[in-house]
Amino acid sequence: MLKLEKTFSIRKQLLGLFSLMVFAFAGLLLLDEWERQKNTAALEQLKNDSLSSLRRIKAVSDAYGLDIVDTTFRVRNYLISWEEGVQVVDSANLRIDEHWKALLQSQQNDEQSVLVAQITQAKVRADLAAARLKSILQKKDIVALGRFADTELYPAIDPVTTRLKLLSDL
Repeated sequence: MLKLEKTFSIRKQLLGLFSLMVFAFAGLLLLDEWERQKNTAALEQLKNDSLSSLRRIKAVSDAYGLDIVDTTFRVRNYLISWEEGVQVVDSANLRIDEHWKALLQSQQNDEQSVLVAQITQAKVRADLAAARLKSILQKKDIVALGRFADTELYPAIDPVTTRLKLLSDL
């Protein structure tokens, strides 16, 4: 009899085993949830890195294509004032510089690096065109603006925006 009092009953042993299994299962669930959150955070970071490059490419492309080109035609057709045109061009140039520097620092594969080098070369001409546009806007010369828009603006801007589109597709 003495021996029975020292040993646990079957019920107590089963209850202890059940408790151990519940704690083990709860620990497993906690570890699984922690790992899931870690993986979700890693995927979110990967998505943000990928999308930030696309946002930068779009910002540069829009600054050239929409702001600079549209400003030329909006001023030419008296939809905005000369001063507003200068402000839009200045704002576009700041946005281009900011996003372009960030794009150059981002990781790129070989194909993207080739495109970035081509864009950098074409960007020199586009930046000169933007500077010339600003000069024309400051002089308020409608004839020079028309001639510039018709002959020089698109050939300077188009290679940049076309290659930026290719880069975003990659």
